[in-house]
Amino acid sequence: MKHRFLQIAGFLLAMAGCGTSVGNGVMRLELTDAPGEYESVNVELGAVQAHYLGDSEDKGQGRWITIVADGGAHDLLKLQNDVTAVLGEQQLPPGRYTELRMIIDAADVVVDGQTHKLDIPSGDETGLKFPYLFSIEAEKDYVMVLDFDAAASIKTTGGGEYKLEPVITVKRFEALDPAN
Repeated sequence: MKHRFLQIAGFLLAMAGCGTSVGNGVMRLELTDAPGEYESVNVELGAVQAHYLGDSEDKGQGRWITIVADGGAHDLLKLQNDVTAVLGEQQLPPGRYTELRMIIDAADVVVDGQTHKLDIPSGDETGLKFPYLFSIEAEKDYVMVLDFDAAASIKTTGGGEYKLEPVITVKRFEALDPAN
């Protein structure tokens, strides 16, 4: 698996590029992990999307909006103790959002020096959906930090294989101060 790790320099570049377009808000998406007992937990992320309902006038079913088209490859265990990787940022229309969807293209875990492929039920097809209600206001910048809990997400099967049942929560969602 090809590994691309975003360093602090990438974070600083992303911060420098934050800015809104008239009428839209900007969402920056970051990833972190709670501590785990494995040597390495590698995930290759595809798209990350948000389900957009629109403003209070919108009576439709909404639609999925891609925040990040390619989330990259990450060793989750390197994203602990408030270390984050910037997955990307996207202008989003103002309004209400109800859930997030993450596509996981591939994953593996290293245990006792051995790499084991992780089975990902539907993670690479329909994606992993998790509810989270939030709103975006026009001309504001936001940051959302997703906590991918590797330790709680990996299950061992009876045959000595490993399965990924992701436990992902929103650790932080906030508007950024325009003065910074």
